[in-house]
Amino acid sequence: MASSDKDKTKVVGEILVAWKKYTASSDDEINLLEGDVVELLDINDPNPSKAVVKELIETEIEFVRDLDLVVQRYLIPSESGKVPKIIKDNFDLVFGNFKEIAEFHRT
Repeated sequence: MASSDKDKTKVVGEILVAWKKYTASSDDEINLLEGDVVELLDINDPNPSKAVVKELIETEIEFVRDLDLVVQRYLIPSESGKVPKIIKDNFDLVFGNFKEIAEFHRT
């Protein structure tokens, strides 16, 4: 395959980001603003929503990992008492119900 042909080949599920504004030239296209994100889907897939559900699940798993990281690295050590007074005085403001939110997303 020539390099120009290869560049035109897109992979289903590929995520693309618009690097500049694009105005659709026909009804089967969409307008894009710089920075818009688009995922390529297979129009022949009888159930395209499964890709969306898969993405939601993967994103939620990653989010829970990030929440747990904050709990382990910041929240728990901050409860130990070896933190600056400003953090102690504003602990609830900074962390609020962070543990509960993390637990909710784990279930």
